[in-house]
Amino acid sequence: MELRRFKAPGNPFMEEFFKDFQSIHHQQLQMLDKMQMRKNKLDKKLKSIKARRKLIVEVFHRYVLPMRVFTSIQENAPVSGISLQLIINLTAA
Repeated sequence: MELRRFKAPGNPFMEEFFKDFQSIHHQQLQMLDKMQMRKNKLDKKLKSIKARRKLIVEVFHRYVLPMRVFTSIQENAPVSGISLQLIINLTAA
């Protein structure tokens, strides 16, 4: 008797359920593809920003910092070929 009442409502996984399930599954796959494309674009931008930051730091260390050292040496000491040679050595390194 109990089994008959259980079977009476029918199969909950009818064709309509599978159509809805497939539709939702397809939409989620499309969203996943879009998100992966956006992630790839952001990864490229991040890589570019990191490269720029490295370049800026390198330029600062090679050119700006030695010029500041050179000007502080020039302010504290008389002009000489030694301080000019020092700045040339620092920028060449």
